[in-house]
Amino acid sequence: MTVTVCEASFQRLTSAQNGDPSINLLDAQAESLQACKTPKEWLDMAAKYPKALGGQSPEDALSAFCKGAESLSAAPSCEGRTEQSTN
Repeated sequence: MTVTVCEASFQRLTSAQNGDPSINLLDAQAESLQACKTPKEWLDMAAKYPKALGGQSPEDALSAFCKGAESLSAAPSCEGRTEQSTN
């Protein structure tokens, strides 16, 4: 079974959350936002890899990651998410 770029990024993110010193957590989060082509794809992966989110729900994690990475507001997975950060 082929692993998509999106899924591979979630595997790295899971490793980072589990304390792998070779993977920067913020870099791994950013990578997942870029690798997944739509918010739905990101959320589907988040459901499959709950450990990648550090205990947050998929929706909360996606919002947090998108807000946390200002430079990534244009990332495919953040589409339609960053405008909501005004509250």
